[in-house]
Amino acid sequence: MASSDPALEALIERAASEAVTTRRPIACEEIVDRTIYAFMNEGSRILEEGHASRASEIDMVHIHGYGFLAFRGGPMHHADEVGLRVVHKKIREFRDAHG
Repeated sequence: MASSDPALEALIERAASEAVTTRRPIACEEIVDRTIYAFMNEGSRILEEGHASRASEIDMVHIHGYGFLAFRGGPMHHADEVGLRVVHKKIREFRDAHG
């Protein structure tokens, strides 16, 4: 069973207060979305800057280098599956909500 450290909780509360952030429960789905869409956004920058020539190269790095589940195909593959309009919309939503 998980336990909390009162000193850590106080530190988190102080940091949230200083950042004028309201703490709230975050669903697992939101954590996954915020992470995967950040990967997609960074992948698009990597392509734009010419550090990779194809999106599949980025997916291979995520699969073989970071342990991304191969059957999921990587973040760039996922971007293709959901569509670039959805990706762009979600990234803007996260930006507007979280900076």
